[in-house]
Amino acid sequence: MILKLKNIFQIPIVKYITILASGTLLAQVISLLASPIITRIFSPDIFGYFGIFMSIVSIVSSFSTLTFSQAIVIPKQDIIFRYLVLISYISVLIVSILSLIILYFFNDFIAVKLNALAIKDYFILIPLFILIGSFIQIYEQVLIREKKFKTISKITVNSVIIMNGLQIIIGFLKPTILVFILTTFISKLYNVFAMYRVSKVNIYSFSLLKIKYTVCKYKGFPYF
Repeated sequence: MILKLKNIFQIPIVKYITILASGTLLAQVISLLASPIITRIFSPDIFGYFGIFMSIVSIVSSFSTLTFSQAIVIPKQDIIFRYLVLISYISVLIVSILSLIILYFFNDFIAVKLNALAIKDYFILIPLFILIGSFIQIYEQVLIREKKFKTISKITVNSVIIMNGLQIIIGFLKPTILVFILTTFISKLYNVFAMYRVSKVNIYSFSLLKIKYTVCKYKGFPYF
């Protein structure tokens, strides 16, 4: 029985899933251990407002790459892979800029509808979170393509340690919603730069015709 289990974990797909799952699990355990301290530092209102803030980020980030990022692991040719990354970049930038314009003109309206007037001044940071969060999606797919599963897990755990550590340390001095938002942003920024540094994404030049070809080839992804 033990031998069979050992053989199962030697199967590449099972091994990769186990590595990713273990990193996610460890990150959740760290968050769970830190939560009693963090919940004593920050008020319930701050968690509520932060939940509203991040829910907007999550909704927009779910379609910010038009799911072209999900196709990054598929192509065998590196050139197509790079164009999918480039298309994802372009999509994210367009969505982030549109979000910035919408929030600039309709900030008060959105805050009233969401009953979040207390944090309406921080809504302008949402496009930045969308940008960073979407880049995390892109680089995760890049590292999965490169089979750097241990690296993904390590970065995920480090990111959670940074976020919780900063929230505890800075939160003791100034337990505000802005501190909560900025410490989360810093951890996500670390995530992006750490993933980019170990990835093999090099886009020095591009062709509009090849961008069009790649979009047409993977046009089914935005529909799902």
